[in-house]
Amino acid sequence: ISGQLSPRLFRKLPPRVCVSLKSIVDEHFLCAGHIFLGFSKCGRYILSYTNSNGDDDFSFYIYHLYWWEFNVHSKLKMVRQVRLFQDEEIYSDLYLTVCEWPSDSSKVIVFGFNTRSTNSLLMN
Repeated sequence: ISGQLSPRLFRKLPPRVCVSLKSIVDEHFLCAGHIFLGFSKCGRYILSYTNSNGDDDFSFYIYHLYWWEFNVHSKLKMVRQVRLFQDEEIYSDLYLTVCEWPSDSSKVIVFGFNTRSTNSLLMN
């Protein structure tokens, strides 16, 4: 809040806290196009999303957000999946931003921005 950067706790991350994404995510999910965003505020979950569309030029994109339970010693376990922008027909790729509600970790805000047009903003 002061506008200054806080000093780093570590110059580099200790090896014991570094984990390769490939070691905790099944190959199937990586091939399915999951885009991993990072940890939830509590550190217990990792968030990802997918987008898919049909084979023709007239299909619209469908976005899903996923919560994965994180354990450094095992593969991620999917605990929740929700469809985003359910009532919208999205005809081009979106840039997504995901934020947790500051005072209630059970709520998230997902902001979708059409990278090809400044007129298309979606919130879920």
